[in-house]
Amino acid sequence: MRQLLLIALCCASVAVADDLATTGNAVGVLAPQDGPGASSCPLMINSDGSYENAVTWKTGGQQPPYYGAFAECYLGPKAVCAFVADLTQIGNYTGQQADFYLWSNVRELNQDTPGGVVYMQPNVNLGAIALWPNISRHVVDLPNPVEMEGRWWTGIWGHWVGASNGWFVAADVDGFGGCPMNNIAPGIGYPSGWQSTSLAFGPMGALGIGVQGQTISTSDVPEAPIRLTSFGKVKALYR
Repeated sequence: MRQLLLIALCCASVAVADDLATTGNAVGVLAPQDGPGASSCPLMINSDGSYENAVTWKTGGQQPPYYGAFAECYLGPKAVCAFVADLTQIGNYTGQQADFYLWSNVRELNQDTPGGVVYMQPNVNLGAIALWPNISRHVVDLPNPVEMEGRWWTGIWGHWVGASNGWFVAADVDGFGGCPMNNIAPGIGYPSGWQSTSLAFGPMGALGIGVQGQTISTSDVPEAPIRLTSFGKVKALYR
């Protein structure tokens, strides 16, 4: 199995960041889950539990409302009970908060990407994040389950606009695979918007981003308006 250096992106181009160059080759080890979470809901995650890399955006790559976010897709119908994120850091985490998202799916140019915001849980304090090569699993309960149908997406965005990154999202390079995407900010040298993580970070099977959720019958899904559907409502949170 090929072992990789942690890779980070700065403002405009792909580079091995100076602050990561001393980490050497390693394989991330996922620590046992010991935090709170919706343990009664089954885990849904596209990684195989081993992580050969970890990825992030920093400075110009992290812009509101959620440029710099990472996402994975899943299939419903599911009642999402909790967000799940496998994260690591190199000692520079200073308590930056996270926003967690559920997005609908949109298909453009024969590619599925995150669409409208269905649910958002902002300003989450992640607690202690493991130091690479250790990976910590962070489970964030939803106040109430959110029902998702068809193909949908979940993801995380960190609060470090214009500053150094707080953490890295664990990356499974050679697992059975998922649909890793990242939302690239405009003006930093890449096509902007939702793109495959492979575009900027190289080949990747899956990210350590998932949920805990229960399978539901389509007949049980109520005809209720989805929450925070408009971009304007999300944008208003970042004035």
